[in-house]
Amino acid sequence: MKETLTIVSGSSHPAFAEGLAEFLQASVTKRELSVFPNGELRARILGDVRGKTVVVVQSLFGSAGAQLIEFALLIDAVKRGFPQKVIGIIPWLAYSLQDEQFRTGEPISSESIARLIDALKLSELILIDLHSLRTASYFKTQTRVIAPSEIFKDMLIGRYTENTLIVAPDDGARTRAMELASLVNGRVLVLKKVRDRQTLKIEYGKVKGNVAGKDCILCDDVVVTGDTLVEAATLLKESGAKSAAAFCTHALFIKGSSDRISRSQIDEITVTDTLPITKAQQFDKLKIVSAIPAVGRAVSALTKKGSGL
Repeated sequence: MKETLTIVSGSSHPAFAEGLAEFLQASVTKRELSVFPNGELRARILGDVRGKTVVVVQSLFGSAGAQLIEFALLIDAVKRGFPQKVIGIIPWLAYSLQDEQFRTGEPISSESIARLIDALKLSELILIDLHSLRTASYFKTQTRVIAPSEIFKDMLIGRYTENTLIVAPDDGARTRAMELASLVNGRVLVLKKVRDRQTLKIEYGKVKGNVAGKDCILCDDVVVTGDTLVEAATLLKESGAKSAAAFCTHALFIKGSSDRISRSQIDEITVTDTLPITKAQQFDKLKIVSAIPAVGRAVSALTKKGSGL
C-alpha cells in the first residue's frame, strides 16, 4: 500500500500476517522471538518503524496466555521505535466465548482479556466476528469488529436461491443469521438449543417451521467440537431438509471434530483462515475462504482516515 505501513507478525499465525501484507502491498518488519533460559519470552523488532503505521497480528488460541504476552511484548518493542500509530489485529480472540458469568464464582473471562489488551494502549484494534458484541463493549480501545457478512457475502449471494433458508443453530446466533439473510433478502429460522452448564451436553427441541425440501445454511461464529452444527444438521435432515450446509467464521477444530463433521449430516462447511488449519484437520466437505480481504479493507479505511474508526 504505502511505505509508511508495515506488518509485524506474532508466532501464532504468520501465514495470515503475510497474506495481509500481500493484500495491502505493505512491507513485513522482521522480528526476533526467543525464550530466555528461565522460560520467559523475549521479543525484538529488527526493522525501522519510526513514523510508520505498524500493524501487529496475533491470533490467540492454544497457548493463548503465552501468545498474549508475546503480543504485548511485540507492541511494546514496536512503540519504543517511535511509530506514528500501532494497530492490533487479533483474528481469533481467546476467551471470547466466556462473555458472561455462567456460574457463581466464575470470572467474565472476555472482559478480563479486554482489560489486559486495553493496557497496551493501541491506536486501534481489529477483531473478527465475536461470539457476542457484548465482548466488544468491554474494550475501551477503539475497536472495529469485522462482521461475517463482510467475509461471506459473495459466497452467500452466489449460492442463494428461493429455496434457501438461513438457520441460526441457537438464539445466540440469531443476529448473525439475520445479518447474513439481509444480504439476500432471505428467511431465517432459529433453532431452540439447550446446553447443560455442567456437562456442556447439547439438546435440541423440535423445529418450529417448515424445512421440508429446503436448502438450509447454518451460520455460527466458531466450530470447536462440532457438536452444535452436527446436532443441528441432523435435526434439520430428520425434519425433511434437502441439504444442510454451514458457514462458520472461526475453525478451532479440536481433536476428533473434523472426523465427526465429515461423517455427519452436514453436506458442506465453509470456514475462514482466522486460525491455522492443518492438513490433518481438513476433509472433503470443508471449504476455506480468506478473511484477509475484509481485514485489509478495514486497515485501509483506518489509514486513510488517519484516526478514528
